Amino acid sequence: MRWSLVFLGITSLLLVASVTANVALFESTQQYYREVNATRLDPVGLREYPQTPEESETPNALRVVVFGDSRAAGWRLPETEDYDVINRGIASQTSVQVLQRFDAHIKPLSPDIILVQVGINDLKTIGLFPHRADDVIRNCQANITQIVQLSQETGAVVVLSTILPAGKVSLARQWVWSDDIDRAVIEVNDYLSTLAMAPNVVVFDGFSLIATLPEQTRLTYYKDELHFTQAGYDRLNGALMPQLQTIVQSLDKR
Repeated sequence: MRWSLVFLGITSLLLVASVTANVALFESTQQYYREVNATRLDPVGLREYPQTPEESETPNALRVVVFGDSRAAGWRLPETEDYDVINRGIASQTSVQVLQRFDAHIKPLSPDIILVQVGINDLKTIGLFPHRADDVIRNCQANITQIVQLSQETGAVVVLSTILPAGKVSLARQWVWSDDIDRAVIEVNDYLSTLAMAPNVVVFDGFSLIATLPEQTRLTYYKDELHFTQAGYDRLNGALMPQLQTIVQSLDKR
């Protein structure tokens, strides 16, 4: 009788685990299906934001635009009287999509500073297309370089963040993940660091701020394998704000 109860308990736990996993997989599939079809309707995401300049509540303040993917979309900078912040991040976008909407979403804003965070959505495809890894990496580097160059042409200072590391990969995503993705992030970041030699370009090494932490601490900064909690952004902002304030002061002196 006792063994029957143990067997029944184990069976029940396995059943609950199976149902939970299937529900999570179903929700994940639904999310990807929505994203794919939304991209078909608006491939570059031009409808996500108005294409007319926004009026500043403080006309004399500098304008900072956060530009890129979902990691950019979730990045909130502390508010100060020195600058206004406008966010132009769009979830799931690759570097080529971000590049293609530059003219529509950045130029009309006439930004003084552009904070760029993009690239992980390119590199995560290496898990699906390992034979295309070299092309994915090269294209990602080329697209980000173009974003930087276009930003320079506006007269803005570019704060180029290295691609932030991935967190713990969920069970649902493990079958499309690869260690080559993490290696590609490091390779692209090494390349991005060289762009700091260009005029008005500052590289912000957000990757190292997160990746060098003990694993137990680091994982508390993630909502999932790709997205950060506010505590994660607070850590990034702790290092970014002195850098940003130096840029703001230099622009005020012009």
